Amino acid sequence: MAHYHSTVSCPALAYPPHRMDLAGMLDMAREHYGETPQFRVIERMITNTEIAERRFVVPANELGKQSGLAERTASYMAHARPLARTVAEAALANAGLEPRDIDMIIVASCTSFVMPSLDAYLIDDLGLRPTTRRMPLAQLGCVAGASALAKANDHCRAYPDARVLVVAVELSSLCFFSEHKDLTSAVCASIFGDGAAACIVSGSAHDGAGCLRLGASLSYTLPSSDHYIRYLVTDAGYHLTLDREVMHSVPKLAPLLRQFLTDEGVDRLDFVLAHTGGRRIIDGVVLSLEIDERLVDHSRASLREHGNTASVSVFDVVRRAYAREALDLAGRPNDGLVLAFGPGFTMEAVHASWA
Repeated sequence: MAHYHSTVSCPALAYPPHRMDLAGMLDMAREHYGETPQFRVIERMITNTEIAERRFVVPANELGKQSGLAERTASYMAHARPLARTVAEAALANAGLEPRDIDMIIVASCTSFVMPSLDAYLIDDLGLRPTTRRMPLAQLGCVAGASALAKANDHCRAYPDARVLVVAVELSSLCFFSEHKDLTSAVCASIFGDGAAACIVSGSAHDGAGCLRLGASLSYTLPSSDHYIRYLVTDAGYHLTLDREVMHSVPKLAPLLRQFLTDEGVDRLDFVLAHTGGRRIIDGVVLSLEIDERLVDHSRASLREHGNTASVSVFDVVRRAYAREALDLAGRPNDGLVLAFGPGFTMEAVHASWA
């Protein structure tokens, strides 16, 4: 029988004001890649992403205009810190908690590097206790959202009275470089968006009805796959590069995932809360796990409405599930999965259930 160690509150989300729809994406592609031999391929690829809109902290005409790493980092802090505070305060309010109730803070963000990390700023900004434990997650990329939940769950397993504030902030628009004209740069420019999210993970001593519960987790890094997703670090900033192998990664990990579910006594999934890595990644989850397409409805809706917001996206999917699965499945036996993939190449999976 599965054992659950924590519950996750309904996440709070925030997205910056500058919008880019599909027409805007195609216009930007025409401006930056129109003279390249692969423009038609890029144009078709953007249309096939199934992304209708993304949000950015800078307007479209300022994308890629930052002069270097220092300016990009300053812009990151100017936007990330208030976004993080906004979602953290909302998450506390949603859970009916005060800052003094928090024992630990985990902050996931891979789109810049600052020291001290954002969690230290939030301790002051939110008025958390000075004894609050800190855990910044900086280089996990898209998998960091699920990883943050797994680490919060581990902490609650050790300390059943604990409450962990989990925050994710990603500003991928600050990692766009107009001078890079290759296909992989165009892929990155066409799928990633900005956003922030936060939730409270509470130990079993605070277990309540109508909540998402977390149990055992699996973290697995595929051997010899570090080249799949990388940052090219230059004086200009952090430039994301993707290898074509990323598109074929999920089937390689599926046997491990199926064995994990078997070990947990799960023979049928009632819900899947999957990170929105892209259309091909979501397709891979459906095909590899042989699940009903409807189980990734929330992931596809999040991808369509916000693009891939890296570590933030899994929280958006959880929020959407609170409006449906929490009502349909709570109160009867059910099994689900929180799932994400990211640099490493790493998979994070958490067995979950609606209480």
